[in-house]
Amino acid sequence: MHNGSLVAERTKQHGARALRILDAYWHSLAARGGVPRRAAIDPGAIQDALEYAFLVDRVGPHHARVRITGGAVNGILGADLVGMPLSVFLTPEARVEFDDVLARCFDQSAMLSLTLVKTDAVAQMHLYPLLDHKGRIAHLLGGIVAEGGAASGARRFDLAETQEHPVNCGPVAPHRNSGGLRLVIDNT
Repeated sequence: MHNGSLVAERTKQHGARALRILDAYWHSLAARGGVPRRAAIDPGAIQDALEYAFLVDRVGPHHARVRITGGAVNGILGADLVGMPLSVFLTPEARVEFDDVLARCFDQSAMLSLTLVKTDAVAQMHLYPLLDHKGRIAHLLGGIVAEGGAASGARRFDLAETQEHPVNCGPVAPHRNSGGLRLVIDNT
């Protein structure tokens, strides 16, 4: 096997693993009480996926802005994406459909799996809803992995396939203090 193709295969495997880590992590948080809060995200718990992960904040009915990105995420477009709209990954023609799908992710609490394509490249993007401090879905945890020509940077994708997965659990219930005492530290 050629050394370049071996590196490409390892990178592909690592990226696919990163998406599985993000998916398992989000689902583990959701299993504890519904859509997780953004504050519940622990980077240490997903450290093997951080390179391919990002966080976005909702800034309008159909728009989200990139807040935090991993190195591989920035490498797809060859730029630091912090502060840019999430739609920066897409061609202008694909943005209208993407904006509608993104709005459903926020408004209907749906997870999204997107397949993005360009002539010589394919990318998988996963988006998971997160609650803000007021209990509204206002953030997304995401991951993206690109293969092919996208690795060279400055590529925009078309939206090839969208899969929406409704979240079957309600928002996180507010914590209620039972009024009883609880042991915080036991120094015995």
